[in-house]
Amino acid sequence: MPNVLDTVVIGSLEWLLKVGVVRSVLAVTAVSIALSLALTGLHLRIFVADPVPYEQWVFTAIAVPSIVAPLVSSAVLSLAYRLIAAQAALELAVRTDQLTGIGNRRAFFDLADRELARFGRGGQAFSVLIVDIDHFKALNDRHGHGAGDEALIAIASLCTSLLRRSDLFCRWGGEEFIALLPDTGPGDAITAAEKLRTAIADLPLASGHRLTSSIGVATSKAGQHKLDDIIREADRQLYLAKAQGRDRTMPPPAVLASRPIAVGSRPANGGKCAGHAIGPGGFLDGGLPSV
Repeated sequence: MPNVLDTVVIGSLEWLLKVGVVRSVLAVTAVSIALSLALTGLHLRIFVADPVPYEQWVFTAIAVPSIVAPLVSSAVLSLAYRLIAAQAALELAVRTDQLTGIGNRRAFFDLADRELARFGRGGQAFSVLIVDIDHFKALNDRHGHGAGDEALIAIASLCTSLLRRSDLFCRWGGEEFIALLPDTGPGDAITAAEKLRTAIADLPLASGHRLTSSIGVATSKAGQHKLDDIIREADRQLYLAKAQGRDRTMPPPAVLASRPIAVGSRPANGGKCAGHAIGPGGFLDGGLPSV
């Protein structure tokens, strides 16, 4: 635990860094002059028997810190700025996926915990999407890892552009991505997932390879706002989507219980309901279009 002195020093330094170098140097110099005047006057009054001319000790008390303080404070603040910039760059690198440029798993948990702390207090629902690119290994095997990397970069950019600014989209690992949709119930989450799935399927790649995706959807329930639980549920739905043939969105269990349909497969009958699948242009849950 930091002591009082450490707290004061750190707080002062943070304030100085916020106001900028020039203002910080002026502030430090002003404080130095004030302290110099006070200490010099106290010293002369207590320890010096012979009176010193007022102009002389005032000039000395002002001149010395006016010269020394700007030099020292400029050097210290410049070093502090460089250290903070280096720390910020390091933290950004740790939280960023180097290939796609979006957040990585660590960034997802850091940002999601912050968002959910805000939304959890108000009781709003949130949803999680886990997006898995189908048969991604086939792309790497046929066209090389360079083509696979280009595809992941394109998918990350595409999905980020399609989601809201308030949504969080990160690389989960390998060919998997994860999205946190604040203030989003199951219906809107399915719509968002289908929007991503359809766009990925239509994404033109330089290799000419067509990719599809499977998406698991989970939504928080009343009194259930633990992120790990929602992620596990979305992961289970993703597994079901892949088990049922891939290239589909698997809704939350509550939606499946009311209408057991997996959204988004592309059956040969033009999108009509076939078993547990419904294609583009079909509807889910009484009229929600699969976008």
